Amino acid sequence: MLPIIIAIVAIVLGGGTIAVVAMWDDIVIQLKGKRFALLGERGVGKTTLFNFLTKGVIQETKQTVRTEKVEKVRRNMGDLELILKETRDVPGSKDAYAAWKDVFENADVVLYLFRADKIIKGSTSCKDRMLSDMRHIGNWLRANRNGRRFFLVGTHCDKDSDFNSLTKSTQGDYVDKIRNNETVDMCMLLAGDPKKDALLLGSLKTHASQQALVSHLLGELCK
Repeated sequence: MLPIIIAIVAIVLGGGTIAVVAMWDDIVIQLKGKRFALLGERGVGKTTLFNFLTKGVIQETKQTVRTEKVEKVRRNMGDLELILKETRDVPGSKDAYAAWKDVFENADVVLYLFRADKIIKGSTSCKDRMLSDMRHIGNWLRANRNGRRFFLVGTHCDKDSDFNSLTKSTQGDYVDKIRNNETVDMCMLLAGDPKKDALLLGSLKTHASQQALVSHLLGELCK
């Protein structure tokens, strides 16, 4: 699991549980009822992420504040009442992309999922498909940004040996490695707003790794 320190998960201030609950309450206020679009080709993890966002739990591990142990705090993702649309795979035809566009236009937050492990290995088919998808999405964003947040989400990082050997001191280097990949860099440029658009990296293999990735997403959305 990428050891990213996420505000919602890792920051325990002097108030302990109170601080965590306050963070969650703030997230609920900002995100409740937001409409999400999950885009990406078959096998990138759309269904897995869809299920976590609708049914998963953000769980705090026990931590010690002063001399008191803070009880485990659980916040169900259902509290956010997110509205999610998971799209079918797109073979590349104009009619198929029209279905994506309909979902895009009805979303506040757009997530495009891609296989980071395949991009790292230089898969030509994955690269071509990703660039084709992002040219369409980029055009839609430029034509109608309207406050939408866009995230490029790299999944299956657990299949990359560099990811599995990460430490806190090397996680930034790993993000730079993916961000500087020619295909990923081009896709970020196609998205068109580097100040708002974000690159998220992680794994959906386990509940813990799903939780880490979603925590990162929630933290970015609340900035």
